[in-house]
Amino acid sequence: MIGKPYEIFTGLSDKIELPKKYENGKIIKYKRKLGPSIYNLQIGDENDPMIIKDLITIFNNPNNALITRLISLSLRHRIFGSICC
Repeated sequence: MIGKPYEIFTGLSDKIELPKKYENGKIIKYKRKLGPSIYNLQIGDENDPMIIKDLITIFNNPNNALITRLISLSLRHRIFGSICC
């Protein structure tokens, strides 16, 4: 699913502040043999990158965790495919 969204992250974080100069970024997924995958956010270009490590920990919000997992699962399996993507 290159070019299609398949994960969603939500929540408020007082742990980071993103500079306004960054307009684009990408999420990089690292699969682990044991335990959940780790997601890092890379913003900026190759000359001026900024990496935010382990988004799930930074945006940990139990109130939103279930709904974000449900939406991600739906995107991954193209349940909303004809509507949004």
